[in-house]
Amino acid sequence: MATCNEIPKDVIIEILLMLPVKSLIRARVVCKNWYSIIINPSFVTKHLNHHANSGRLFVNRYDKISHKYTFSLFPDQTLAGSPPVCQDVVVDMPYHLVANLFNGILCLCDPSYRFALWNPATREFRSLPELSPNFLPDMVSGQETYGFGFDPITNDYKVVWIWNTWDPCKEINSPYEAAVYTLSTDSWRYLDHVALPYPIIDTPLSNTCINRVYHWFAMDNDRHALILSFDMGNELFHEISHITRYSKHAVLAAYNNSLALINYDSFSTVDIWAMMEEGCWTKQSTLQLPDFIEGLLGFWTNGQIFMESEGGDSHVALYDLETREIKKFASEIWAECLVYRESLVSIRGRDGFLEHDQLSDVDKVLNFCE
Repeated sequence: MATCNEIPKDVIIEILLMLPVKSLIRARVVCKNWYSIIINPSFVTKHLNHHANSGRLFVNRYDKISHKYTFSLFPDQTLAGSPPVCQDVVVDMPYHLVANLFNGILCLCDPSYRFALWNPATREFRSLPELSPNFLPDMVSGQETYGFGFDPITNDYKVVWIWNTWDPCKEINSPYEAAVYTLSTDSWRYLDHVALPYPIIDTPLSNTCINRVYHWFAMDNDRHALILSFDMGNELFHEISHITRYSKHAVLAAYNNSLALINYDSFSTVDIWAMMEEGCWTKQSTLQLPDFIEGLLGFWTNGQIFMESEGGDSHVALYDLETREIKKFASEIWAECLVYRESLVSIRGRDGFLEHDQLSDVDKVLNFCE
C-alpha cells in the first residue's frame, strides 16, 4: 500500500479538493504533507471555488409557530425538505440577527450593532471589538447599516459600519459617518472626513460585494435613488449615477458576478437589470409573477430567484426564469436567503485552524446574542 508521501502531489490535491471541510480538518493530521497542502492559501481558494463545493441555501428565518429566529442550511442543492434542517448550523435566536455572507464567512449583526464573524464549516466564531461612536450633545442614534467583504489585494476581510445621528430638537439627521473593521488587525478605524449626505441608506437583503466593492441603495435630499458603493481596497465611498428605473420595491443582489437590480412597480411585473459596467444597465429578463408574491429576496443558481409570499401562509418560493415554474418551500417563515459555500478560510488561529473547544458554534452564537 502506498503511503501519503508516495502518492503524486497533484493527485493528492485533486482528491482533497473533493472533500468537505469537516473531512479536511481531520485529514490535516494524517501527515505533514497533507497538512501543508490543506493550510496553503492557494488550496483554500481552490477548494472554495471547486465544482464539488456546490452552493447551498442558507436561510435566516422567523418561525411563526415557535416565535424564534433560526439559521438553517439546506443539505444540498436540491432544496429538499421543509423546513430546511442541518443540525450543524441550525440555531434558535432570541431575536433577529442580520447576516451577511462572503467566501463562506458569515458576518452577524445584532439590533445593538454588535458584530461577529462565523465560519460554520470550521466552527470558528469571533466577536468583533465593540465600537461606540461619540455623539455630539443632544444627539441620539439614528439610522445604521453595514457591509461585509474581501480585499483581494491585501487578502483581508473587512466590515464597514455606517451610521448617522438624530437631533430630536431640530428633527434632522446628521450626515452618515463610517468606520472599518479589518480582520488582520482585529480593530476598527474611523474613516476621517467621511460625511455621506444622504437621508436614507438601505441595508441590502443579500451580499452585494462584487469585485471587492460593496453596494447599497441610497436616497438623496431630492428623493432620487442612487447606488452608494464602498471599495474594500482603498476604503473610499463612491456614488453611482442615479437610477431612473428604481421603484420603492427594488432589490440589489449579485447576479453572475455583476450587480443586479430587481425592480418592480407592481408585484406582478418584475424587471431584472444587470450592471455590466458602472452606470450601464442591461435588462436581463421581465417576469410576470402570481398575485401571492410579496417580495423578491435574491438569486439562486442556474437562473432562479427567491420570492416571499404574503398572507397567513407566508413562505419562500423559488422561481425558475427559464421554465417559469414556482417551487414552494420553508413555510411559515420570514427570511433572508444567502448562497453558502463551505470555506476553509480562517477567522482565527495562527495555522489556519482553531482547535475545537467545549463550546459548539451554536453555543457561541447564542452567547453572542445574550
